[in-house]
Amino acid sequence: MAAAALRKRPEPSSQFVEPLLEAILYIRHRDDLIRLDTYGGYGDNGEATTALREILRTIAWLGSCGRKALPRLRQLAGEVNSENLRSDLNNAIEALEAYPSAGTEEELDHGSTITRLFQPLPSKLTQLRLQDQSGCTFLLPDFFRGQPTVVVFFFTRCGNPAKCPLTISRLGRLQKRLKDMGSRVRTAAITYDPEYDEPRRLIQYARSWGAQVDENHRFLRTLDNHASLREFFELGVSYGGTSVNQHQLEAFVLNAECSIVGAVRRRRLDASEIIAEIAELMA
Repeated sequence: MAAAALRKRPEPSSQFVEPLLEAILYIRHRDDLIRLDTYGGYGDNGEATTALREILRTIAWLGSCGRKALPRLRQLAGEVNSENLRSDLNNAIEALEAYPSAGTEEELDHGSTITRLFQPLPSKLTQLRLQDQSGCTFLLPDFFRGQPTVVVFFFTRCGNPAKCPLTISRLGRLQKRLKDMGSRVRTAAITYDPEYDEPRRLIQYARSWGAQVDENHRFLRTLDNHASLREFFELGVSYGGTSVNQHQLEAFVLNAECSIVGAVRRRRLDASEIIAEIAELMA
C-alpha cells in the first residue's frame, strides 16, 4: 500500500530505492494478495495485485532515479523460483534499462519532438459517446470543445512498466505543472481497451499511478465507434482477439475546436514541450 502511495508523489526520487529494496527482502517469502481500492487492501472488491508487484511497479516508476536498483533486481531475478515474480522483476528491469544512467527528466527527453499538424474532428465523431471514470456518459465535443486538451492513450492490462504506467504517471506530473501555472487546460486519458476498462478500473488505474481525476481531468472509454477514434488519432495499436497486443507511446494536443494540432509518437511524454505547445495555442 505504501509503495503504491509513493507513485502519487509529484516527482520520483532516488531516496526511495533503498527502502523499496528492503521491503522486497522483507516480504518476498510472504507476499500477500491485496486490492488497492478497498479499505485496508484486503477486501473482496477491486483488482487483485500483490505487495511485491506494487513495490516493483513503484521501482519501475522511478525511472532514471531507480537505476541503482538494477544490480539487486537482476540478482533477485536469478534467485527466485516463482515464474510470476521473475516476470514482474524482469518487467521492472526492462523499464529501468530504458533510461540513461543520469540526468533529469527534461534531459532524458531531450530530442523528443512534437509534430505540428492540423487535423479537424470529423463530423462522425461529434456523436461519439464516451464514459468517464465516474460513469458519466457524454458526447465527445461536450468535454473536448472550449479549452485545449492533452490526450494520452493507455490500457489497464498493459504489462510493460515503461509504457502505460509510465505514460499515466507522467500525465499526473503534467497535471501538477499545469495546476501550478494556473492553467485551465484539460487532460484526457483514453483506454485502448474499452470493453474491459469499465469506470471502476479506470479510476483505480488513475489513482494507482498518481494521476488526477475530476471534471477537467478524465479517464475515458468509448461506448461505440472505437475504430473511428483510432482512425482520427492514427493510433499505433493492434489487437489479438479482443485484447491489445502491441501499441506505441502516444500523446496529442487538441485545440479548443477539437482539432489535433500536435502529436508525440513513439517517445515519452515531455511535459515542458507539451506546455510550450499549449502556451502558443493560448497566446
